[in-house]
Amino acid sequence: MLENSDRSIPQTIEAIAKFGLEASFLVPTETGLSKSILDAHRSLRLFLKTNNLHDYELQSQGSESKKNIEGFYVTEQGTSPTQISLYRPETKNGDPRIWPYKLKQIANSNNLLAIFSSEGRVFIANVSNPSIMSDDYKPQNYFLKFLENLLKKREETALELLDKIKFCTQGDWIKSKRKGPTGVGFTLETLLGISENNSQSPDYKGIELKAGRLNHKMPRSRTTLFSKIPDWSKSSCSSGMLLLENYGYLVDGRRQLYCSLNNKPNTLGHFLKVTNEDSSLHSMHFNVADEKCCNVFHWDIEVLTSALSKKHRETFWVKAQVRKNGDLEEFRYSSVTHTKSPLITNVVEVLKTGGIELDYCLHEEISANGLIRARDHGYLFKIWPQNLNLIFPPATTYQLL
Repeated sequence: MLENSDRSIPQTIEAIAKFGLEASFLVPTETGLSKSILDAHRSLRLFLKTNNLHDYELQSQGSESKKNIEGFYVTEQGTSPTQISLYRPETKNGDPRIWPYKLKQIANSNNLLAIFSSEGRVFIANVSNPSIMSDDYKPQNYFLKFLENLLKKREETALELLDKIKFCTQGDWIKSKRKGPTGVGFTLETLLGISENNSQSPDYKGIELKAGRLNHKMPRSRTTLFSKIPDWSKSSCSSGMLLLENYGYLVDGRRQLYCSLNNKPNTLGHFLKVTNEDSSLHSMHFNVADEKCCNVFHWDIEVLTSALSKKHRETFWVKAQVRKNGDLEEFRYSSVTHTKSPLITNVVEVLKTGGIELDYCLHEEISANGLIRARDHGYLFKIWPQNLNLIFPPATTYQLL
């Protein structure tokens, strides 16, 4: 469908990216327009899910499960309201569909439609229309004003959060509100009034908040990008318990497995491997005794990039100086690095070269009913600070001191 576009999609992406924005795209076919049915292709589904607008995977088939969301057409004169129907029919295996009402009034077949999201609403612009998008913008061009306004809204939220961090920390040394490695992030979120949760969604009005220690006497630590369990159905180890049984080691009588994996085998023989054939990531194990490798876990690359896009569409990476005060640490939050729009196409190459690592963090425990089970802290994908520029466009850094 997209390949039939009458306007270059790469050039359009580049033009929109100059504003620091991203869009998804639709190209209506003649049949789709006549029947008022458009396929919601994979990248569009990812866009809707990432922006917390709709998740087709959670939607049942049939008209009773249809969802309508608020939308607007961006035209030469301004914006006009519409409704956008999202559904999965009873037939055709429930293939995801989308239909913006009154679409025929603003688009012809093979036109390129750019789709934007802001504050829970969807905006659709026919960028094949030269009076809407052109290489030579005039000051009165409404689409230009529209893009500038979207960018302004995102910047206002970022500055609002930055001001909150400055006000709450004020350059002072602050006692950690929790012992352990998560204290630096928990303390900052507590100061900001952000409740601790396990949600995969960003922390503050679409902005993810990640805090880490900065100690000049020690190397800078890795930052967790996201946590994602393996696809158990495609993995040779179908549970964390099997992973422990096969590869765990005993410490004080407790079986556990704590280690980091990258593109080279670690001391326990575990490493990561990307396969291009099925666009997947595998955790592998190399057995020194028989010099054989075996698959352990499986992740689809698309699932990983979706998690990255959803979690880090816009992120504040906050660094804090640290010192000891008795049993507790004290933090002085010193800088914020602001990143936007992860370069998801780079993820595969960064995984291949070891720039992104995976941590196993699990051990055995006895449940309330006396059974032994695996207690895991998530399958954590982490990155070193010096590699952030490989998966994020150039960032803006603010000093807090």
